[in-house]
Amino acid sequence: STPENNDRYPDVFARRLQAAGIVAGVVNTGINSNAVTAARDPITTAQAGTLRFARDVLNRSNVRSVFILLGTNDLSAGVTADTVFAGLLDIAQQAHNKGLCVLVSTILPRNDPPVPFGWDAATEEPQRQRLNQLILASTAFDATVDLARIMENPVVPNQPFQPYFVEGLHPNATGYSVMGNAIPFAPLLPVPLGGCQR
Repeated sequence: STPENNDRYPDVFARRLQAAGIVAGVVNTGINSNAVTAARDPITTAQAGTLRFARDVLNRSNVRSVFILLGTNDLSAGVTADTVFAGLLDIAQQAHNKGLCVLVSTILPRNDPPVPFGWDAATEEPQRQRLNQLILASTAFDATVDLARIMENPVVPNQPFQPYFVEGLHPNATGYSVMGNAIPFAPLLPVPLGGCQR
């Protein structure tokens, strides 16, 4: 995103709510190098998502729903799709136990080089595709959104659409706008504004 411009996808989503006259807050608890599991180096990366979820989401006042886009850093650390998916299921169960609705996104396409972010397309891209299949097929979440498809090259499947990315991994302001506009209201908002009935 662009420093000081508030053009991250949660900012875009919040402005959509405001424009629609919907009184709802958006809290962004994304952290650099975040992951679902603890496989990443704990000194240089954030606490595992499964562990920090209570602090960052469940213990906040008046939370009704949560949007989760998490897992690419696990894959680039060599964690399997099935292990990452198990972590996402754990997070969803934590949310459901507290009465929250859960919307989960597929993992964005990437083609960044192995250095400095560690993506090995030969071994990790099949895992990303498998994880996305698991996410989209799951009934454990209240809803899913396929941001991977929205952010991929329309001509070359499973590759980032470069106008939306900085370097093949991190979206730019244009990409974040596309993402923020693609996240649906209905799974995150209570009746009658949406379909979140937990």
